[in-house]
Formats: sequence, structure tokens, C-alpha cells
Amino acid sequence: MNNLDINIVSTKNIKKQSKILKRTVFHINRKNNTHINTGQLKDIYESFRDKYGNNNIMIRAVNSTGMFTFKGFDGIDLDVQDHDLYYQNKVADTSQFEYFYSVEITVQK
Repeated sequence: MNNLDINIVSTKNIKKQSKILKRTVFHINRKNNTHINTGQLKDIYESFRDKYGNNNIMIRAVNSTGMFTFKGFDGIDLDVQDHDLYYQNKVADTSQFEYFYSVEITVQK
């Protein structure tokens, strides 16, 4: 995690089922402006999961085709496999889609 820039882009209180939760959005990219691969995405997820709890985080990442949600607040685990399956049989070389420009993690607690 030392090679990552992690910045808070917004923090606000939201009301959910008569509770007030603090929602914080983190923007993460690599310090040397190279791409984040799926292994690094998993490491980022595990770090935030261990710190904030699995049900309190949502993870999105941006690649050349757009933004993908890899785990919602109600998701059990990071779902990178569905991302890989999405491109299978649609493009000849799926390796170009295994890298992300940035990761967005939303924490609500």
C-alpha cells in the first residue's frame, strides 16, 4: 500500500433506516501513475475490509471501458471473476482489461 495515493474525495452524513451513517469516498491510484492490476485490487480490498468491515465498503474500479462495481455494501466478497467472465468470448485478448486506472472505495459506518 506504500506505492498508492489514497485521497478522501468526499465525506458526508447520510440517513439510512433511522440511523445516521458517515459515508467517506476514497480515490486510490498508484503513485507512479501505472495501472492497478487485479492482484493489487484484491490487496486494497483486503486492507479496507480488515479496517472497516466487509459490509461497510463498496469497491469500484475504472478501466478503459468504464467503471465497474466489484463489491457493493451487500456483497459478500470482492467479485473480480465476473469481470473476467464479462470479457471472455467477446474480445480476443482480455489482458488489456485486467488493469485499472483508479479504484474508488466508499466506506459507510
